[in-house]
Amino acid sequence: MKPTLLLPRYFKIIGCLLVIPGVIMGLIFQHKNNHFPYYDDSLVKSINIFPSAGLNTFNDEIIITLLVVGLFFIGFSKVKNESDSTIQLRLSALNWSILAYSVALSVFLIVYYAAILFKIQIPIWNDPMLDINSYNLFMPLLVFTMRFYYMVAIRKNKDLVQGDLLLPFRPFKLIGKITTTLLLILISFAFVNKWVENFAFSGVLCLLPTALFLWVASKQKDSNKTTQVVRLKAMQIACYVNYMLLIALTWLVYSFGFLAVLYVDLVSLSFIFLAVFYWMLAREKRKILPINLNANPIS
Repeated sequence: MKPTLLLPRYFKIIGCLLVIPGVIMGLIFQHKNNHFPYYDDSLVKSINIFPSAGLNTFNDEIIITLLVVGLFFIGFSKVKNESDSTIQLRLSALNWSILAYSVALSVFLIVYYAAILFKIQIPIWNDPMLDINSYNLFMPLLVFTMRFYYMVAIRKNKDLVQGDLLLPFRPFKLIGKITTTLLLILISFAFVNKWVENFAFSGVLCLLPTALFLWVASKQKDSNKTTQVVRLKAMQIACYVNYMLLIALTWLVYSFGFLAVLYVDLVSLSFIFLAVFYWMLAREKRKILPINLNANPIS
């Protein structure tokens, strides 16, 4: 397994230089109630490429960009001794981060909607949906990066053997596919009939990330070394594409439109991964098929 789609090692330093001010600015931003003292962005607002900014500041856009790009550089830059084992650790860390994040998100959504349904007041929550959507922007990258470098550090002290941390093919793959398909049909039907503001529709939207997780995080029927390599490449490509789109939309979309962007980001990584993963699997099968035909000629 050869290293692929990784950044040079010095990007890790650049990433740290971006994350540190991003974390400091984020803490100030939260402490000062979404306002930076002594900060004036009137000059930036005057630029015509940001006509939709309106009365909003660019504080959150700057913080999101610093954190996402910085974590991305740290997580996807090569380590000193890049090898097959570190590639396997990176795949395991990616799977682990998606598993941990998806489970945490599913539990949050269940508790959130149960609290609304049974009218339970949870005082520690201010605007929970906005908070979880905001943290979602960089949380998968943070979990992946921390998990990967933790595993690399452990490997130095002992022989670390990592599994793929995927759910069994049966019954999770089938459940994920069927549930995702049904939810997409319901969502499309709700949009056609203008039921998008219905409480039940919100619940359907929040079930979609969990259904996609079951599909994404379950093994293939014929799982092998090749599918592991393809999974890693597909997940990396999905992360690259998803976060580039996220950064662009963060700067271009504002107000209620940005809330839609936050929700789409809950599911976009999974959809991009599935599209790339199955396309790459099909391409690998096309490569193997001619070899099999030549090995077993028809007499």
